[in-house]
Amino acid sequence: MIHSACWMHLLMGLFVFLFGSEASAKDFRPSFDCNRARYQDEITICNNQKLSELDQIASFGYSQIKGESQSIAQDFLLNFLDVRHACGSNKLCILDTQDQIIDDLNEVGANISKPS
Repeated sequence: MIHSACWMHLLMGLFVFLFGSEASAKDFRPSFDCNRARYQDEITICNNQKLSELDQIASFGYSQIKGESQSIAQDFLLNFLDVRHACGSNKLCILDTQDQIIDDLNEVGANISKPS
């Protein structure tokens, strides 16, 4: 059983991730031009350090598999973008989607890892 202080620490960490990292988002840019962001998920990623970092990692993985198989890479990209766009500005949804695409890219040959 988890002690209540432990739960509080976990909740505070989640809060910082969701709301506290906005100021440092400019330090790490996503793989796309934020000046051209038009979907809610893109705008949210542009304003969040962690989501920007995960976007860069996913983009790097995509470029790795693109060199191996253009059609597999294209299928991954289109599916991923559809799912991520459906998240709107929901940070947890975007995070889950990015987390899943990184796992999926690794399964088909990319060599990328998630940040701690």
